[in-house]
Amino acid sequence: MTHRVGIIDYGAGNLRSVYQAIQYLKIEVDVISDSSSFSNFTHLILPGVGSFRRAMLSLKVRQFDRIIRELVNSGIPILGICLGMQLLASRGSEDGETLGLGLISGDVDRFSFD
Repeated sequence: MTHRVGIIDYGAGNLRSVYQAIQYLKIEVDVISDSSSFSNFTHLILPGVGSFRRAMLSLKVRQFDRIIRELVNSGIPILGICLGMQLLASRGSEDGETLGLGLISGDVDRFSFD
């Protein structure tokens, strides 16, 4: 079986490093930058750096949130890296309470050092 990995570009990730790592493994890889580019991938990667709230807003504006949920619920595996992993959760509290993708039940909260 041929694998085809899609790296989701929603404006909050280090795509180049992830892209080069997948290429090094000799796996077909493309960057997904618009909602019409999600077809024919066997795996997805959601990288991310920055604020939970801003990243979710960016996913929603591009309508990637809905598409990601549909694909993952249909059986396409997804790997979240850094903030991307956090976005898979139900909710995040960075910059105010924000709903996540809800693919992993749980909340992402800041550590308390009290």
